[in-house]
Amino acid sequence: MSVALVCTYTTLMYSQQAFGKDNLAVLVAAIDENNTTVSVVEVNKTDADQTAVQTISIPGSGENAIRVSGSAGTTLYAANSADGTLFCFTGHKTEDASKNANRTLERAVIALGYDGTYAIKAEYTGVSRQQTRCATTFDNINFYIADQEGQYTNDAVEPSPAVNIRGIKIFGETVYVGQQSKKDVPLAPVATTSAITGGVITDLPLPGNMEHDSVANDFYMVSSGANGNKYDVLYIVGSFAYDNGSIRKYSLVNDSWNYNGVYLTDFGGARLSAEKAETGAYLYLTTGHGGTADNQLIKLVDVAGHNATIDIDLTQKVTLFSAPSGAVLKGVAFAPKSLSSGVNSPVAAGDFKFANNKMIFGRMPSSPVEVFAITGAKMITYKPAEMIEVNLPKGIYIVRTSGTTAKIIVK
Repeated sequence: MSVALVCTYTTLMYSQQAFGKDNLAVLVAAIDENNTTVSVVEVNKTDADQTAVQTISIPGSGENAIRVSGSAGTTLYAANSADGTLFCFTGHKTEDASKNANRTLERAVIALGYDGTYAIKAEYTGVSRQQTRCATTFDNINFYIADQEGQYTNDAVEPSPAVNIRGIKIFGETVYVGQQSKKDVPLAPVATTSAITGGVITDLPLPGNMEHDSVANDFYMVSSGANGNKYDVLYIVGSFAYDNGSIRKYSLVNDSWNYNGVYLTDFGGARLSAEKAETGAYLYLTTGHGGTADNQLIKLVDVAGHNATIDIDLTQKVTLFSAPSGAVLKGVAFAPKSLSSGVNSPVAAGDFKFANNKMIFGRMPSSPVEVFAITGAKMITYKPAEMIEVNLPKGIYIVRTSGTTAKIIVK
Protein backbone atom coordinates (compact mmCIF):
# COMPACT_ATOMS: atom_id res chain seq x y z
CA MET A 1 0.00 0.00 0.00
CA SER A 2 1.35 3.43 -0.90
CA VAL A 3 1.14 6.28 1.56
CA ALA A 4 1.03 9.85 0.28
CA LEU A 5 3.22 12.31 2.11
CA VAL A 6 1.16 15.13 3.53
CA CYS A 7 2.52 18.19 5.25
CA THR A 8 0.05 21.00 4.72
CA TYR A 9 0.98 22.77 7.91
CA THR A 10 3.69 22.90 10.52
CA THR A 11 2.70 25.79 12.75
CA LEU A 12 5.73 26.90 14.74
CA MET A 13 5.15 28.26 18.20
CA TYR A 14 7.19 29.72 21.04
CA SER A 15 10.41 28.01 22.07
CA GLN A 16 12.08 27.97 25.47
CA GLN A 17 15.46 26.24 25.84
CA ALA A 18 17.01 23.10 24.41
CA PHE A 19 16.27 19.83 26.18
CA GLY A 20 19.01 18.08 28.09
CA LYS A 21 20.85 15.26 26.35
CA ASP A 22 19.39 12.40 28.41
CA ASN A 23 16.25 13.59 30.18
CA LEU A 24 12.54 12.82 30.41
CA ALA A 25 9.51 14.88 29.42
CA VAL A 26 6.12 14.57 31.11
CA LEU A 27 2.74 16.15 30.39
CA VAL A 28 0.99 18.14 33.15
CA ALA A 29 -2.61 19.41 33.25
CA ALA A 30 -5.15 20.65 35.80
CA ILE A 31 -6.84 17.62 37.38
CA ASP A 32 -10.33 19.04 37.96
CA GLU A 33 -10.82 20.53 34.50
CA ASN A 34 -12.26 18.86 31.40
CA ASN A 35 -11.11 21.84 29.36
CA THR A 36 -7.73 23.24 30.31
CA THR A 37 -4.20 23.87 29.09
CA VAL A 38 -1.23 21.52 29.10
CA SER A 39 2.46 21.93 29.84
CA VAL A 40 5.54 19.83 29.14
CA VAL A 41 7.89 19.46 32.09
CA GLU A 42 11.50 18.35 31.66
CA VAL A 43 13.19 16.37 34.43
CA ASN A 44 16.37 14.34 34.71
CA LYS A 45 16.43 10.58 35.30
CA THR A 46 18.29 10.46 38.59
CA ASP A 47 17.56 13.19 41.14
CA ALA A 48 14.93 12.64 43.81
CA ASP A 49 12.22 15.25 44.45
CA GLN A 50 13.69 17.59 41.88
CA THR A 51 12.53 20.91 40.53
CA ALA A 52 11.72 20.85 36.83
CA VAL A 53 14.59 21.65 34.48
CA GLN A 54 12.06 23.69 32.50
CA THR A 55 8.32 23.94 31.91
CA ILE A 56 7.04 24.62 28.40
CA SER A 57 3.45 25.88 28.48
CA ILE A 58 1.33 25.23 25.40
CA PRO A 59 -0.96 28.25 24.80
CA GLY A 60 -4.67 27.73 25.34
CA SER A 61 -5.76 30.91 23.55
CA GLY A 62 -4.96 32.61 20.29
CA GLU A 63 -4.68 31.35 16.73
CA ASN A 64 -2.84 28.12 17.60
CA ALA A 65 -4.56 27.38 20.90
CA ILE A 66 -4.57 23.84 22.26
CA ARG A 67 -7.06 22.69 24.90
CA VAL A 68 -7.11 19.31 26.66
CA SER A 69 -9.07 17.34 29.22
CA GLY A 70 -7.09 16.97 32.42
CA SER A 71 -9.79 15.20 34.43
CA ALA A 72 -10.21 12.29 31.99
CA GLY A 73 -8.01 9.38 32.99
CA THR A 74 -7.17 8.25 29.46
CA THR A 75 -6.08 11.45 27.73
CA LEU A 76 -2.61 12.89 27.13
CA TYR A 77 -0.47 9.87 26.36
CA ALA A 78 3.02 10.74 25.11
CA ALA A 79 5.32 9.08 22.57
CA ASN A 80 8.56 9.73 20.74
CA SER A 81 9.06 9.72 16.98
CA ALA A 82 10.92 6.71 15.56
CA ASP A 83 14.20 8.63 15.44
CA GLY A 84 13.74 10.11 18.91
CA THR A 85 13.86 13.72 17.72
CA LEU A 86 10.23 14.53 18.62
CA PHE A 87 8.14 14.35 21.79
CA CYS A 88 4.55 13.92 20.58
CA PHE A 89 1.07 14.22 22.06
CA THR A 90 -2.42 15.26 20.94
CA GLY A 91 -4.96 17.90 21.92
CA HIS A 92 -7.91 19.93 20.66
CA LYS A 93 -7.25 22.86 18.33
CA THR A 94 -9.53 25.47 19.84
CA GLU A 95 -9.52 28.38 22.26
CA ASP A 96 -13.11 27.70 23.35
CA ALA A 97 -12.90 26.98 27.07
CA SER A 98 -16.66 26.82 27.67
CA LYS A 99 -17.32 23.12 27.02
CA ASN A 100 -15.73 19.73 27.59
CA ALA A 101 -12.67 19.63 25.34
CA ASN A 102 -13.62 16.16 24.12
CA ARG A 103 -16.63 17.69 22.33
CA THR A 104 -14.30 19.66 20.05
CA LEU A 105 -13.89 17.89 16.71
CA GLU A 106 -10.79 19.80 15.53
CA ARG A 107 -7.80 17.88 16.88
CA ALA A 108 -4.05 18.23 16.50
CA VAL A 109 -0.70 16.54 16.94
CA ILE A 110 1.71 18.68 18.93
CA ALA A 111 5.42 17.88 18.75
CA LEU A 112 8.41 19.31 20.58
CA GLY A 113 11.91 19.19 19.13
CA TYR A 114 15.31 19.08 20.78
CA ASP A 115 15.64 22.87 20.75
CA GLY A 116 12.46 23.37 22.78
CA THR A 117 10.40 24.52 19.80
CA TYR A 118 6.92 23.07 19.66
CA ALA A 119 4.61 22.91 16.68
CA ILE A 120 1.28 21.68 15.41
CA LYS A 121 2.47 18.95 13.05
CA ALA A 122 -0.85 17.46 11.91
CA GLU A 123 -4.59 17.96 12.27
CA TYR A 124 -7.60 15.67 11.98
CA THR A 125 -11.35 15.67 12.63
CA GLY A 126 -12.56 13.50 15.49
CA VAL A 127 -15.95 12.55 16.93
CA SER A 128 -17.72 14.49 19.67
CA ARG A 129 -17.32 13.12 23.20
CA GLN A 130 -14.49 10.81 22.12
CA GLN A 131 -11.00 11.43 23.49
CA THR A 132 -7.86 12.17 21.51
CA ARG A 133 -5.05 10.07 22.95
CA CYS A 134 -1.54 9.93 21.41
CA ALA A 135 0.56 10.14 18.22
CA THR A 136 3.84 8.93 16.74
CA THR A 137 5.65 9.01 13.39
CA PHE A 138 8.35 7.29 11.37
CA ASP A 139 9.29 10.26 9.19
CA ASN A 140 8.23 13.27 11.33
CA ILE A 141 5.70 14.17 8.63
CA ASN A 142 3.02 11.48 8.52
CA PHE A 143 1.52 10.61 11.91
CA TYR A 144 -0.12 7.54 13.39
CA ILE A 145 -2.77 9.03 15.69
CA ALA A 146 -4.58 7.19 18.50
CA ASP A 147 -8.10 8.26 19.43
CA GLN A 148 -10.94 6.75 21.42
CA GLU A 149 -12.83 6.42 18.15
CA GLY A 150 -9.96 4.71 16.30
CA GLN A 151 -6.74 5.30 14.37
CA TYR A 152 -6.36 8.51 12.38
CA THR A 153 -3.64 10.18 10.34
CA ASN A 154 -3.00 13.66 8.92
CA ASP A 155 -6.18 15.38 7.65
CA ALA A 156 -8.37 12.32 8.30
CA VAL A 157 -12.08 12.90 8.90
CA GLU A 158 -12.91 9.37 10.03
CA PRO A 159 -10.93 6.61 11.76
CA SER A 160 -9.48 3.61 9.96
CA PRO A 161 -9.55 1.18 11.63
CA ALA A 162 -12.27 2.15 14.11
CA VAL A 163 -10.86 0.65 17.32
CA ASN A 164 -10.57 2.25 20.77
CA ILE A 165 -6.82 2.95 21.12
CA ARG A 166 -4.85 4.43 23.99
CA GLY A 167 -1.09 4.74 23.58
CA ILE A 168 0.57 4.34 20.19
CA LYS A 169 4.34 3.80 19.95
CA ILE A 170 7.04 2.69 17.53
CA PHE A 171 9.60 0.03 18.40
CA GLY A 172 11.95 -0.95 15.60
CA GLU A 173 9.94 -0.96 12.39
CA THR A 174 6.60 -1.82 14.03
CA VAL A 175 3.81 0.39 15.37
CA TYR A 176 2.19 -0.89 18.56
CA VAL A 177 -1.05 0.26 20.21
CA GLY A 178 -2.39 -0.06 23.73
CA GLN A 179 -5.91 -1.33 24.36
CA GLN A 180 -8.21 -2.12 27.29
CA SER A 181 -11.02 -4.67 27.21
CA LYS A 182 -14.64 -3.81 27.88
CA LYS A 183 -17.38 -6.10 29.21
CA ASP A 184 -18.04 -8.17 26.11
CA VAL A 185 -15.10 -7.12 23.89
CA PRO A 186 -11.98 -9.06 24.91
CA LEU A 187 -8.76 -7.45 23.71
CA ALA A 188 -5.08 -8.04 24.32
CA PRO A 189 -3.51 -5.06 26.11
CA VAL A 190 -0.98 -4.54 23.28
CA ALA A 191 -1.46 -4.99 19.55
CA THR A 192 0.19 -4.01 16.27
CA THR A 193 -1.25 -1.85 13.52
CA SER A 194 -0.32 -2.76 9.96
CA ALA A 195 -0.65 0.61 8.23
CA ILE A 196 -0.94 4.33 8.82
CA THR A 197 -4.56 4.12 7.65
CA GLY A 198 -6.84 1.30 6.55
CA GLY A 199 -4.72 -1.30 8.30
CA VAL A 200 -5.42 -4.21 10.62
CA ILE A 201 -5.06 -4.26 14.40
CA THR A 202 -3.56 -7.59 15.49
CA ASP A 203 -3.43 -8.57 19.17
CA LEU A 204 -0.08 -9.74 20.51
CA PRO A 205 -0.42 -13.41 21.55
CA LEU A 206 0.44 -12.84 25.20
CA PRO A 207 0.14 -15.73 27.69
CA GLY A 208 -1.25 -15.50 31.21
CA ASN A 209 -4.96 -15.09 30.41
CA MET A 210 -4.39 -11.74 28.72
CA GLU A 211 -7.18 -12.10 26.19
CA HIS A 212 -9.40 -9.97 28.45
CA ASP A 213 -7.51 -7.14 30.13
CA SER A 214 -9.60 -4.43 31.77
CA VAL A 215 -6.87 -2.69 33.79
CA ALA A 216 -4.03 -2.03 31.31
CA ASN A 217 -3.14 1.66 31.01
CA ASP A 218 0.14 1.81 29.11
CA PHE A 219 3.07 -0.24 27.82
CA TYR A 220 6.69 -0.02 26.74
CA MET A 221 9.20 -2.33 25.04
CA VAL A 222 12.94 -2.73 25.57
CA SER A 223 15.63 -4.35 23.45
CA SER A 224 17.59 -6.55 25.87
CA GLY A 225 20.29 -7.52 23.39
CA ALA A 226 19.53 -11.22 23.82
CA ASN A 227 17.93 -11.29 20.36
CA GLY A 228 20.05 -8.81 18.43
CA ASN A 229 18.21 -5.54 17.97
CA LYS A 230 14.72 -6.99 18.47
CA TYR A 231 12.51 -5.35 21.07
CA ASP A 232 12.09 -8.47 23.14
CA VAL A 233 10.94 -7.36 26.61
CA LEU A 234 7.45 -5.91 27.15
CA TYR A 235 6.18 -4.13 30.26
CA ILE A 236 2.49 -3.35 30.80
CA VAL A 237 1.35 -1.05 33.59
CA GLY A 238 -2.21 -1.09 34.91
CA SER A 239 -4.29 0.16 37.81
CA PHE A 240 -7.24 -1.17 39.77
CA ALA A 241 -7.37 2.09 41.74
CA TYR A 242 -5.14 5.10 42.36
CA ASP A 243 -3.24 3.13 45.03
CA ASN A 244 -3.46 -0.38 43.59
CA GLY A 245 -1.82 -1.43 40.34
CA SER A 246 0.46 -3.84 38.53
CA ILE A 247 3.47 -4.07 36.24
CA ARG A 248 3.54 -7.19 34.08
CA LYS A 249 6.55 -8.43 32.15
CA TYR A 250 6.85 -10.57 29.01
CA SER A 251 9.87 -11.73 27.02
CA LEU A 252 10.12 -12.80 23.40
CA VAL A 253 11.72 -16.26 23.14
CA ASN A 254 11.92 -18.07 19.79
CA ASP A 255 9.31 -15.66 18.41
CA SER A 256 6.82 -16.45 21.21
CA TRP A 257 6.00 -14.31 24.24
CA ASN A 258 6.72 -15.78 27.68
CA TYR A 259 5.06 -14.45 30.82
CA ASN A 260 7.64 -13.26 33.37
CA GLY A 261 5.37 -12.43 36.28
CA VAL A 262 3.78 -9.38 37.84
CA TYR A 263 4.81 -6.77 40.39
CA LEU A 264 1.86 -5.41 42.40
CA THR A 265 2.09 -1.72 43.26
CA ASP A 266 0.67 0.43 46.04
CA PHE A 267 0.67 3.49 43.78
CA GLY A 268 -1.48 2.45 40.82
CA GLY A 269 0.23 2.92 37.47
CA ALA A 270 -0.84 5.28 34.69
CA ARG A 271 1.83 5.94 32.02
CA LEU A 272 5.14 4.24 31.26
CA SER A 273 8.48 4.59 29.50
CA ALA A 274 11.44 2.26 29.90
CA GLU A 275 15.00 1.64 28.77
CA LYS A 276 17.65 -1.03 29.11
CA ALA A 277 19.68 -1.16 32.32
CA GLU A 278 22.84 -3.16 32.92
CA THR A 279 20.97 -6.39 33.62
CA GLY A 280 17.31 -5.45 33.36
CA ALA A 281 15.43 -2.22 32.72
CA TYR A 282 14.77 1.23 34.12
CA LEU A 283 11.04 1.96 34.35
CA TYR A 284 9.74 5.53 34.44
CA LEU A 285 6.05 5.74 35.30
CA THR A 286 3.43 8.12 36.60
CA THR A 287 1.45 6.97 39.61
CA GLY A 288 -2.33 6.86 40.05
CA HIS A 289 -4.70 5.85 37.29
CA GLY A 290 -4.43 8.75 34.85
CA GLY A 291 -6.83 11.06 36.64
CA THR A 292 -5.21 11.21 40.09
CA ALA A 293 -4.36 14.61 41.55
CA ASP A 294 -0.92 15.40 42.92
CA ASN A 295 0.61 12.18 41.59
CA GLN A 296 4.27 11.46 40.98
CA LEU A 297 6.80 10.42 38.35
CA ILE A 298 8.87 7.58 39.76
CA LYS A 299 11.82 5.48 38.64
CA LEU A 300 11.94 1.75 39.29
CA VAL A 301 14.57 -0.83 38.38
CA ASP A 302 13.77 -4.36 37.23
CA VAL A 303 17.06 -6.06 38.06
CA ALA A 304 16.05 -9.25 36.23
CA GLY A 305 17.05 -9.62 32.60
CA HIS A 306 15.44 -11.10 29.51
CA ASN A 307 13.05 -14.00 30.19
CA ALA A 308 13.58 -13.75 33.96
CA THR A 309 10.83 -13.12 36.52
CA ILE A 310 10.31 -9.42 37.16
CA ASP A 311 12.27 -8.29 40.21
CA ILE A 312 11.73 -4.68 41.28
CA ASP A 313 14.49 -3.58 43.65
CA LEU A 314 12.74 -1.10 45.95
CA THR A 315 16.05 0.12 47.34
CA GLN A 316 16.55 1.80 43.95
CA LYS A 317 13.10 3.41 43.77
CA VAL A 318 13.30 7.17 43.19
CA THR A 319 10.50 9.73 43.22
CA LEU A 320 11.75 12.01 40.47
CA PHE A 321 9.03 14.68 40.39
CA SER A 322 5.66 15.46 41.97
CA ALA A 323 2.72 17.17 40.31
CA PRO A 324 1.97 20.70 41.49
CA SER A 325 -1.06 21.04 43.74
CA GLY A 326 -4.27 20.53 41.78
CA ALA A 327 -2.47 19.10 38.75
CA VAL A 328 -1.92 15.62 37.33
CA LEU A 329 1.11 14.13 35.60
CA LYS A 330 0.02 12.35 32.43
CA GLY A 331 2.13 10.88 29.61
CA VAL A 332 5.89 10.40 29.95
CA ALA A 333 8.44 9.84 27.18
CA PHE A 334 12.08 10.62 26.54
CA ALA A 335 13.08 14.22 25.93
CA PRO A 336 13.64 14.79 22.19
CA LYS A 337 17.22 14.43 21.04
CA SER A 338 19.32 16.15 18.39
CA LEU A 339 20.46 14.54 15.14
CA SER A 340 23.72 16.40 14.47
CA SER A 341 22.58 19.96 13.83
CA GLY A 342 20.66 19.67 10.60
CA VAL A 343 22.81 17.20 8.67
CA ASN A 344 22.05 13.55 8.30
CA SER A 345 22.95 11.52 11.34
CA PRO A 346 25.68 9.11 10.23
CA VAL A 347 24.48 5.52 10.30
CA ALA A 348 27.09 2.79 10.09
CA ALA A 349 26.53 -0.88 9.29
CA GLY A 350 29.56 -2.88 8.25
CA ASP A 351 31.34 -0.87 5.52
CA PHE A 352 28.31 1.36 4.90
CA LYS A 353 27.83 4.94 6.15
CA PHE A 354 25.27 7.61 5.33
CA ALA A 355 25.83 11.36 5.64
CA ASN A 356 24.62 14.44 3.77
CA ASN A 357 22.23 12.32 1.68
CA LYS A 358 25.10 10.21 0.34
CA MET A 359 25.75 6.51 0.86
CA ILE A 360 29.48 5.92 1.23
CA PHE A 361 30.98 2.45 1.07
CA GLY A 362 34.44 1.48 2.27
CA ARG A 363 34.52 -1.02 -0.57
CA MET A 364 32.39 -1.64 -3.64
CA PRO A 365 29.07 -3.34 -2.76
CA SER A 366 28.86 -6.91 -4.03
CA SER A 367 25.16 -6.59 -4.90
CA PRO A 368 22.68 -3.90 -6.02
CA VAL A 369 21.76 -1.31 -3.40
CA GLU A 370 18.04 -1.51 -2.63
CA VAL A 371 16.18 1.27 -0.81
CA PHE A 372 12.82 0.57 0.83
CA ALA A 373 10.23 2.83 2.45
CA ILE A 374 9.58 2.18 6.11
CA THR A 375 6.29 0.58 5.00
CA GLY A 376 8.26 -2.07 3.09
CA ALA A 377 7.66 -0.74 -0.43
CA LYS A 378 10.77 -0.72 -2.63
CA MET A 379 11.63 2.84 -3.65
CA ILE A 380 14.68 2.42 -5.90
CA THR A 381 17.57 0.10 -6.75
CA TYR A 382 21.03 1.52 -7.42
CA LYS A 383 23.89 -0.14 -9.25
CA PRO A 384 26.88 -0.92 -6.99
CA ALA A 385 29.15 2.11 -6.50
CA GLU A 386 31.47 3.42 -3.80
CA MET A 387 29.35 6.58 -3.42
CA ILE A 388 25.64 6.91 -4.18
CA GLU A 389 23.69 10.14 -3.85
CA VAL A 390 20.14 9.55 -2.63
CA ASN A 391 17.44 11.67 -4.26
CA LEU A 392 14.32 10.74 -2.33
CA PRO A 393 11.73 12.73 -0.34
CA LYS A 394 12.46 13.44 3.29
CA GLY A 395 11.86 10.42 5.48
CA ILE A 396 13.23 7.23 6.97
CA TYR A 397 14.33 4.43 4.63
CA ILE A 398 15.83 0.97 4.86
CA VAL A 399 18.91 0.16 2.74
CA ARG A 400 19.89 -3.42 1.87
CA THR A 401 23.04 -4.51 0.06
CA SER A 402 25.83 -7.07 0.39
CA GLY A 403 24.15 -8.69 3.39
CA THR A 404 23.91 -5.35 5.20
CA THR A 405 20.69 -3.68 6.36
CA ALA A 406 20.67 -0.13 7.71
CA LYS A 407 18.24 2.68 8.39
CA ILE A 408 18.89 6.09 6.81
CA ILE A 409 17.23 9.45 7.38
CA VAL A 410 16.87 11.71 4.36
CA LYS A 411 16.49 15.36 5.36
